[in-house]
Amino acid sequence: GTYFYTVGDDGALQTVGMLFSPGYPGFLRGLAPEPGGAFVVATSGGQIARYRSADGETDYLADGFDQLYGVAIGPGADIVFAELGTGRVHALRSGTTEVLASGLADPVGVVFADGRPLVAESGGGRVVAVGGATETVVDGLVRPQGLAVADGVLYIVDAGAKEVVAVDLNS
Repeated sequence: GTYFYTVGDDGALQTVGMLFSPGYPGFLRGLAPEPGGAFVVATSGGQIARYRSADGETDYLADGFDQLYGVAIGPGADIVFAELGTGRVHALRSGTTEVLASGLADPVGVVFADGRPLVAESGGGRVVAVGGATETVVDGLVRPQGLAVADGVLYIVDAGAKEVVAVDLNS
């Protein structure tokens, strides 16, 4: 969005950046934290960038995509991101992009679980694992969007059902 906040140790919001401030990458649609305080972000301008708020600088890593949303950083610093406009999911490795999946119905949220990327396929009502074959992990959702994994549990924001769904990935 237009403002980017973090939550401090005391629970207070801290402004990390905002639209039109020097070095800010633009309108954000997805982000993933990196060690050292930087963030990898997906912008509405179709870019994947590394935003270093402490320095007020942005490095653009990839450009020219259609309606980017979710982004996640996986093993080996692989950056995986969802391109809603084309139904594709990409990986960015060492400055080169490759398509991990295509033909998805509105891919948006991305997260890694046990080293593999999971994607919320909002238009398909499911969460899929991508890379090689596309495998359904969770089905029967209305309009899944945001994803998070903690302690082996996949949390899915199902915007269509207006609920958060928890799925144990170990069972």
